[in-house]
Amino acid sequence: MCLEGILMEREAYRRIAMFEETNRCLLCLDAPCTSACPSGLAPDRVIRSIRFENLLGAGRLLPEALPCDTCESLDCQKACLKGKINEPVDIPLILKEAHSFPKHPAEKTSCSLSFCGIACENPFFLSSSVVGSNYEMIAKAFEMGWAGVVYKSISAFVPKDASPRFGALRADNGEIIGLKNIEQTSDRTLAENLAILQRLK
Repeated sequence: MCLEGILMEREAYRRIAMFEETNRCLLCLDAPCTSACPSGLAPDRVIRSIRFENLLGAGRLLPEALPCDTCESLDCQKACLKGKINEPVDIPLILKEAHSFPKHPAEKTSCSLSFCGIACENPFFLSSSVVGSNYEMIAKAFEMGWAGVVYKSISAFVPKDASPRFGALRADNGEIIGLKNIEQTSDRTLAENLAILQRLK
């Protein structure tokens, strides 16, 4: 095997070892490894990012010059609670590998899509429900980045609200096994609903 192949193989083994060590972490709430780091790094956040497959985020948590390369105290590893069970997590290995992760996405990502011929920023829409029936809630959702709303059904009449609004779902033997929502169409007039939609638009 050529030198390049050996180096690639070693890199692959280091990456596998890094993921194995990350999976051994207990994901402590107030992680002692972070409290013990003399350089002020947050190994717990890096490990959590890797565990939840956010490699870009893990790479961004580390500075350009990684202090682990010159740190000899291994305070973070000595503080690891996993060491009280068997072996502490190899935190320096994780941080050194995470330092090689890209800090910027390779290309701009987008959640945009076309739905029934309509261009949408993302696939997140409020459902036809209480939250999709008044100006304040819908406007707030748009402000927070939701792409759209499936507005509450509108009728030419204002229905009387059912009370209670839930009906029982029963099994063949009559036992209640769930509830169903029996809310009707919007409780606002057609003019009120059109005014809300016009204001939102």
